Amino acid sequence: MDSSSFPMLESLSIEVTEHDPPVEGWKLPASAFKSVVTAIELSGAPLRAFQYSHGDCNDADIHRLINAAHGLELLVVHSIQAPSMALGFAHALAPEEGAIPLRLLRTLSLSGNLLATGHEQRSAEAIIELARRRWAAGALRELRIGTEGRVYIPFGGSEVAQNALATIVDGVRDCIAEGLVFKGGSAIGDAHF
Repeated sequence: MDSSSFPMLESLSIEVTEHDPPVEGWKLPASAFKSVVTAIELSGAPLRAFQYSHGDCNDADIHRLINAAHGLELLVVHSIQAPSMALGFAHALAPEEGAIPLRLLRTLSLSGNLLATGHEQRSAEAIIELARRRWAAGALRELRIGTEGRVYIPFGGSEVAQNALATIVDGVRDCIAEGLVFKGGSAIGDAHF
């Protein structure tokens, strides 16, 4: 795919169906995401919607995607298996300094293993900051955050994923009151373009 070009591409979905029987921990390698981003870069396509599931990626390729697909309106990344990947997207989409990238992005959906065990608060805070900064910049209308069952661990009488999700909801309450559509939980549904 590294030499492929799709100059008219507006929507791209890379979704891997579940294995039957399920294979624990199966995912596309980071090289697959890298190849897809390279094709997007070569195409110079007016990509407006991008969906990726059951795959890995690294921070450098996340930044490459953001730079290559500056017209994105919908970004869906599901079945994230490494919390560092979720943090990579959160930090890339709401950098601490500088302008907000992907100014046209209206819908962001992240689901999977978003919470690093022992760092749930940090993960929740990164998502809150992402939502607040993008909302303030007028660069977000809908945020979907899904936590999959495998990240639920007992903590203080309830489950960490629920604690973090409640923290996120509380942290973006002002944005929600102003009109941000927020959907969270283990079954957030699909976001469609």
